[in-house]
This record gives sequence, C-alpha cells and structure tokens, in this order.
Amino acid sequence: AEFAQNSAVKAGGGVYMIFQDESSADAEILDITLKDNSAGSGGGLYLQTQNGGNINLKGTQIDFNTSTNMSNGHGGGVYIINNSTDKILTEKINNVNFENNSSAYQGGAIYINDKAKSDLTFSENTINENTAGSAGGGISIAGDGGKISFNNNTISNNSAAVSGGGAICTNSGTTPMVLNFIGDTVIDNKSGSEGGGLRLSGGSGELNAVIQDADISGNIA
Repeated sequence: AEFAQNSAVKAGGGVYMIFQDESSADAEILDITLKDNSAGSGGGLYLQTQNGGNINLKGTQIDFNTSTNMSNGHGGGVYIINNSTDKILTEKINNVNFENNSSAYQGGAIYINDKAKSDLTFSENTINENTAGSAGGGISIAGDGGKISFNNNTISNNSAAVSGGGAICTNSGTTPMVLNFIGDTVIDNKSGSEGGGLRLSGGSGELNAVIQDADISGNIA
C-alpha cells in the first residue's frame, strides 16, 4: 500500500493512529510506502497511545514527508508518543528506509517520546538525508529510563540546526536508561552546535551508553 501526497493541519499527514482511554496499542505496520505527506506533526505517520502496548514497523519506505509546526512540529517521517507513565510501549523498528524527510523542530526522520520506560529496538534501518529545524536531524528519542538498542543501522547525511545531526537520545526521567549502539554506521551528519553524529544526554537521570563495532566518522558540529 502507498500513502502519498496527503496532508493534515495537525498530525498524521499520511496515517493517523490513536489508542485512547483503556486500550493499549497493538499495531503492525508492514511493507508500506509513506511518501510526500505533510502535517503539523508526524508528516508521514502519527501514532499515539495512552496505555503503552506494542508497535512493529517493518519493511517500509518513508520518504519526502514533512512536519511543519514551528513550535512542536516533530517527526517529519514518523511521530510516536506513549502518554502513559507506567505502561511500557514496546517498539520494534526494522528494515525501514527513512530518506529526505524534514521536521520543523525535532526528529527529521522519526521522533519518539516514551513517558514510561523505553523498550525500543531499532535494527537494520537506513536513515539518510533527513533534516530538523532544531534537534535530531535523523532521529530524536526521549524516554523515562528503560532500554534502547540500535543494531546495524546506517545513519548518514542528516542535519540538525542545533544538536544531534544524526540522532539525539535523552533520558528525560529519573530512572537509569541503557543505550546500546552495536555495529551502526554514523557518517557525514552535521549539526549547528552539538553532536554532529550523536548527542546522548542523561537529562535528569542516569544514561549508560555502550558503543561497540560502530563507524562514527565524518560528522561535523
């Protein structure tokens, strides 16, 4: 299926998904194309849950999508938010191509905000030529502790006006977060101030980061 050249004033130009009240997310998004869509936030895809759940995003092409809101226009390609502070959202994002997406604020390709502990696996994706008006040219992720694993991704040629040209990851809570980068390629990204390739921050909590067998080169801040 292809979702192309759609627009929304507020959120989810291509696809808008919301799990409200007592329901938790249970979403599989497989082998689709999101192209040339626009919205205030989540130009290609916007997904919100109030009670955690499970998301599997796999084998998808996400290109030339735009978020336009200058104050909170996150996620040019994809915007995911878990509004629960105690129910975990398990996210698996595998074999997805994010290319030429742009965000007015954070997360040119993808923006994720987990208000509970993070449980994110991000594997074998390509994040290339995305831009953000503030932070996270390719990827912007915030969570309240938990674990985030990056495995064998290519993050290249992305740019952010302020920080985290390739990716920005922040522990916004007070419980420890484990962050692993294993076998990733982070090359030729740039930011206007901090973290040309990666910007990793403990925020108000502890951040335990492991970077192993990674190629991080040619990035500029």
